[in-house]
Amino acid sequence: MGSKAEVSWWEPRWSFVPRYLDEMRRTRIFTRGFWFRVVGISLPLIVVTAILLQRANALSAPAAWRVATAPLLVPLLLYLHTGLHLVVPPLIAIKPRGISIMHGQGHTFIPTDRIDVVRIIAESDARDLLEIAYRDRRRRERVYRVGLHENVCLERLGEVLGPRLQVKDAEAAAA
Repeated sequence: MGSKAEVSWWEPRWSFVPRYLDEMRRTRIFTRGFWFRVVGISLPLIVVTAILLQRANALSAPAAWRVATAPLLVPLLLYLHTGLHLVVPPLIAIKPRGISIMHGQGHTFIPTDRIDVVRIIAESDARDLLEIAYRDRRRRERVYRVGLHENVCLERLGEVLGPRLQVKDAEAAAA
C-alpha cells in the first residue's frame, strides 16, 4: 500500500480491540448512569405524549410517538458506532513526514520531528508491538502502542524510520 517511502498496515484485532473497549469503559457511555439518563429523558416524554394525544385530537399520533421515543435511539446508534469500530481496524501509515493512525473519523498524526524513538517490541507469540515515544504539542512525553501486522516488512520499516527505530525483545527485557 502506498509509495516506496511508506509502510502501512491494518492494525491486528488483538491489539486494538482491548484498547478500544478500555477507552469505551473509561468514557462511561454504556454504564448504568447512562441508561438512567436515557430512561429519565424518554419516560417523561412518553407520558407527556400520551397525555397530549388523549386531550388534543389535533396531534398526529405516529409523529408524536416518534418524537417521544427518539431518545431511545441514541443508545442504539452508539452501539452501532462501537460495533463498527470493533469490526474495522485502524490504518497505520508510516511516512517520512510522520506516523498516521486513522480509525473511523479519528485521525492521529505524529510528525517526525516530535518522535523520540520507535521500538519494535518482539513478543514470543508473534504479537509484535510498535511503541512510539514522542512529544505532543505541549512537549509532554507520550507513548503510543500499536500492533505490528505479521506481513509488515521490517527492512522497509527501518528504511522509513531510520535511526529512530530500535528492536527490543520482550522476554529478554523481562528477565
